[in-house]
Amino acid sequence: MRCYSLINVLGLSTGLAAALFIFLWVKDELSIDAGYKDSDRLYRVVSNLKTGDNEIMTWSITAGPLREAILETIPEAEVVVHTSSTGGILIQYEDKSFLERGEYADSTFFKIFDFKILKGNTDNLDRTSIAISNKLAKRLFGNDDPIGKALRVANKNDLEVKAVFEDIERGSSLRAEFILPMDIYRINRGAGWNWGNFDHPLFVKLHDGASTEAVISKINDVATKRMVAAFGNEASGVVFMMLPLKSYYLNSNFENGVQAGGRIQYVQIFSTVAIFIVLIASSTS
Repeated sequence: MRCYSLINVLGLSTGLAAALFIFLWVKDELSIDAGYKDSDRLYRVVSNLKTGDNEIMTWSITAGPLREAILETIPEAEVVVHTSSTGGILIQYEDKSFLERGEYADSTFFKIFDFKILKGNTDNLDRTSIAISNKLAKRLFGNDDPIGKALRVANKNDLEVKAVFEDIERGSSLRAEFILPMDIYRINRGAGWNWGNFDHPLFVKLHDGASTEAVISKINDVATKRMVAAFGNEASGVVFMMLPLKSYYLNSNFENGVQAGGRIQYVQIFSTVAIFIVLIASSTS
């Protein structure tokens, strides 16, 4: 009898522990990209392209010139930022070198992704600048002040450290140890920076009170005109959507141009499992 009770207690404890870990994971998933300042005004732009068989294919990337077009013609857009992953590239300072992953981004990156700035400032980021994580700063400089120091990046660019930001660990879908100027990427791309090259995630922060529907209508109007001017009428088959950033991480699957779930389905499944475990535990206690 005592052995049976012990088995019940162990089973109950294991089940409740599993349910707790599931709930913590669910909480973490639901928090991704939802904690930025003004998160209700942050959006990600995606591209719908009509294929030859009249199906719609959705890309999470946009054409490079779209950012400038929005800034020039749509006053409701407060901040517009496009990014591009660097992949692993070499970061060097004196005799120290590390292969790290970062993001190319426009100078207004931190006005959307408001990671805490620990040192320096991001007001004057330009093509000669780099912002680095606190972890990378410690690895490169120890306890020395990194602001104003020059880093060799990809064995090609010498960039001045203008800011150190808090390590990106939780609450964000981005994983980056540094932020490089998008201008460097653009220069490297050369002729590839055009309306026909879809290669960049694009994020928009709207002014308070702006209509999402009106803004995306204006985006499609100006983008269609410029793509048709560049490539002819076949470019008119591209339509952009603007989706809330705080829910995009969990709903990044698409079917024929419409959001069709994603990681949210795992959240729902595991939440149901956790609730079921708790109910069983409660009934046997």
